[in-house]
Amino acid sequence: RRRGAGPTVYLNVYDLSNVGGTDLTGTLASLNRTLMRSWDVGLFHAGVEVAGVEYSYGYCEEGTGVFACEPRDACGAKFRQAIPMGRAPSDARIIERRLARLVATWP
Repeated sequence: RRRGAGPTVYLNVYDLSNVGGTDLTGTLASLNRTLMRSWDVGLFHAGVEVAGVEYSYGYCEEGTGVFACEPRDACGAKFRQAIPMGRAPSDARIIERRLARLVATWP
């Protein structure tokens, strides 16, 4: 298989809307507008989408905090945009096997 012939990988960016069960949509949107206007920075959530699955990190009472979800549907956040990052070097089956090995060895 030639390099970069796997599925397209996306960085999915979200506006935060719910933090700790509190709806902060308006507050965070206002803060992000100010931060983006002043310093070109903001408070966002992001996930990496590959082969129809989105992987992300967030607070969990148990486990590592790494989780998978439907692409562009992260809980507590509103989808903003997908940024294509190129193609994965392997097909979806190989990626899934590698991820399963990582999960099995993670403390």
